[in-house]
Amino acid sequence: MRRIHRGYLIAAVVLAVLAFVVSLWRFPEWGQSLRLIVSLAVAAVVGAFGFIAAVRQAVEKPDSESAITQTQKSGVQIGGSIVIGDVIGGDKFGGDKVAGDKIINILPPITPTSALHYLPPPPSDFTGREAELKDLREKMTPGGLTISGVHGLGGIGKTALALKLAAELAPRYPDAQFFVDLQGVSEKPLSPAEALSRIIHAYRPEARLPESAAELRGLYLSVLHGKKALVLMDNAKDAEQARPLIPPEGCLLLVTSRQRFTLPGLYSRNLDTMEPDEARDFLVKIAPRLANPPASRSTSGGTAPPSAQGAITVADEIAALCGYLPLALRAAGSLLVVTLDLSPEVYVTQLRDESKRLERIGTEGVEVSVEASLNLSYVRLSAETARAFQQLAVFPASFDAFAEEAVCEDAEHAHLSELVRRNLVRFSDESKRYSLHDLARLFAQKQLTASESYEAQKRHATHYKAVLGAANEIYKQGDDSLMRGLALFDLERQNIERGQMWAERFAEIDDVATAICSEYDVVGTSILGMRQIPQVRINWAQKALAAARRLNNQIAEGRHLSNLGDAYGIQSDLHQAINLYNQALEIARKSGDRLNEVNTLRNLGRIYRILGEQTRAIELNEQALDGAREINDRRNESMILNNLSAVYEGLGKFRRAIEYGEQALTIAREVGDRRGESNILNNLGNAYESLKDYRTALKFYEEASSVAHEIGDRLSEGNTLTNMGIIHYARGETHRAIDVYEKASHLFREIGDRSGVGDVVGNLGNVYLDLGETEKAIELFTQHLTISDEINYPIGKSNATGNLARAYNNLGQFEYAIEYFKKQLEMARAIKDPIGIGNAFNGLGESYVGLNEPRRALEFYEQALAIYREAGDRRGEGETLFNMTLVSSKFKLSKPNYQPTKCRSQATNASTTRSFPIMMAEARDTWRRS
Repeated sequence: MRRIHRGYLIAAVVLAVLAFVVSLWRFPEWGQSLRLIVSLAVAAVVGAFGFIAAVRQAVEKPDSESAITQTQKSGVQIGGSIVIGDVIGGDKFGGDKVAGDKIINILPPITPTSALHYLPPPPSDFTGREAELKDLREKMTPGGLTISGVHGLGGIGKTALALKLAAELAPRYPDAQFFVDLQGVSEKPLSPAEALSRIIHAYRPEARLPESAAELRGLYLSVLHGKKALVLMDNAKDAEQARPLIPPEGCLLLVTSRQRFTLPGLYSRNLDTMEPDEARDFLVKIAPRLANPPASRSTSGGTAPPSAQGAITVADEIAALCGYLPLALRAAGSLLVVTLDLSPEVYVTQLRDESKRLERIGTEGVEVSVEASLNLSYVRLSAETARAFQQLAVFPASFDAFAEEAVCEDAEHAHLSELVRRNLVRFSDESKRYSLHDLARLFAQKQLTASESYEAQKRHATHYKAVLGAANEIYKQGDDSLMRGLALFDLERQNIERGQMWAERFAEIDDVATAICSEYDVVGTSILGMRQIPQVRINWAQKALAAARRLNNQIAEGRHLSNLGDAYGIQSDLHQAINLYNQALEIARKSGDRLNEVNTLRNLGRIYRILGEQTRAIELNEQALDGAREINDRRNESMILNNLSAVYEGLGKFRRAIEYGEQALTIAREVGDRRGESNILNNLGNAYESLKDYRTALKFYEEASSVAHEIGDRLSEGNTLTNMGIIHYARGETHRAIDVYEKASHLFREIGDRSGVGDVVGNLGNVYLDLGETEKAIELFTQHLTISDEINYPIGKSNATGNLARAYNNLGQFEYAIEYFKKQLEMARAIKDPIGIGNAFNGLGESYVGLNEPRRALEFYEQALAIYREAGDRRGEGETLFNMTLVSSKFKLSKPNYQPTKCRSQATNASTTRSFPIMMAEARDTWRRS
């Protein structure tokens, strides 16, 4: 007899005894027989009631436990209505929603109808996921059996998506809708038999269930046969758990899981994080005060894309810092809702601290924190797989299997594959690369000890130093290989930079780190020069130089000095570049590093050309050319010939410049040096511009710009656009010039080349000056001066100061202009810039013409003329002679040195139109009139 029946009988006996005792006390005069009769009567009545109750209980509950009792024990409502992971009631329980928690309410008592037709509603603030829903809808099989799966990281919103889809599809499956939590990440997942029994009992609550798994599945198929039923199996552990639950034809099975697995006929959809705009909208739904906050003053490394309004808002950044993970978004948004004195701006600052981000996201509004949710998957890993997962924390970005094998010491990436199966690691079938969610990376990082982290980072830095070297060598092969090398570097850039950062950090205390730090700069010289902005290049080379000196590696030291010279040269700190190149040259000759000797000679020749010391430039480039040919370095030979082309173009020997340029172009194309090709085409454009063949010049510039754009050389592209602007300016196409200059400025700003930005701003000032918008020109020249001063760009400061002086000349403020020209003269002398000195003298001459002091003006013009001739600057010489012509004609000067006819003749031979085209056109008009 059941326990409950025995309870009723025991109670009846106890009551009978009590009745008998009461009769003895209350009616002592009665006889023994009467007392016995009363006791038995009471016992009989109580026993009858007990028997009736026992029979009723037996009828309502057969031997097998009823669905209701089972629900009470396991927290599962049959009929697929509810399986509550941790908490019933309120607004939350463990697992996924859109934001990672499943919102469930206390359900009404189960009836046969509610047992068959109850699904938890999707979250009321469900947001986005249109692409995923559309994809799953399209995979529905009309009339047949459909099996769809959603898998992904814990907290990614699998359950919410499945509930949303189930709610939409419920009308197609009117006979029944079931929801069963298979508890796949719990200590005791639901067995297939238990899951099957839930659905069977929804139809047959009185049925005795067979013990055989095959017979149980047969009964499951029987109760669903001919039905249009929807079965949502949430949180499946694996295929073994889910396979027996496949329903018959006409039904729909939806399965969610943290693991990847396959079933016969299953269409499985991997669920990733929300789109940035969806994540922001979801966050705002939870915390409406984020709807119109002030823009964030600082972003998290630029990872948050702008909102539809174009600015990065606080909501954008919070969403980015939460990794667009729904569980984290709900927790963060809920925290802001309940913590009124926590401003979103302060919360953003707190979340930026990676070491405390998981803690700061918290558990508000969710039953399970992000950390706890990840831990449910983590604790089920084997020790070896868990160790591999921990070490993946050192990767800041995506990676390939070879990198994981090296860093995690995981032969054939077996543990990595297991982590992908468990959705702790993402895998892109398109790129064949792996990645961790940002919050999963932080979780993995917390599992590493300091020593384990250090060793993993060392292996990471070593591996990516080799990757950088490989990318550099591929790049140097030229042609299509150049693009492949750049693509490899771009793909692995974050990992390469993280590896160098580790080596730099520990270079002073670890000899291995010291060697790695030095080698990063050497093995990647060519490609780093292409991809890094000057300031970053300087930082890497300085750290590498210090490391090489600690190791007493002279060859490496010389190469780092040369790389530093390159970077300072790009920043136009030319005398610092010369100093570094001279040190590099001395070491190269002492150590017998012929390659670096050739490179350094070539670069010194380039700098002296810019400084206007053309004779010295030719001498250095010719030494470099002999060395390049001696060691059969064709790439270097091409670059040196291009340098010589630029020197002769500056000397006004344009045909010779073109000849050298064409030789350089032939070799560059032969060796596949696309970057060199772009630079050579640009220089050829300069030569044809000087010949006033603007059509041919533009053709070369456009080709140079196209090549630079193709290989991603934004510096060269910006320089070429600047030259194109000069041509449009010279042709009087001022608006086209402005448009091109602005494009160049945008490129320079993108790469952080402030000297390039300043130069373009100065060129724009020249255009506005010629348009007669002098105030606008002064504003631009002042910007150029400010930028140059901030970055200590001496040539920029000199040129901007001279341009301001010219603007004041235009305004007739000649005394003010003279002050600025004198400042320019002082600056140009300080940096030994002969062209700048000549320009200052020329400008002073113009100012004194304005003050009607022609003889004083001619004195300055003569000084300018001498400087230009000494420097071999034919353009400056021609301009000065034109100015002398104007003064001589206007003031009727007849001294032999100032005869107009003589000046006109000399100017015709010396002039070009490259530097001051508008002024020279005006000079010719005046000349003709005189």
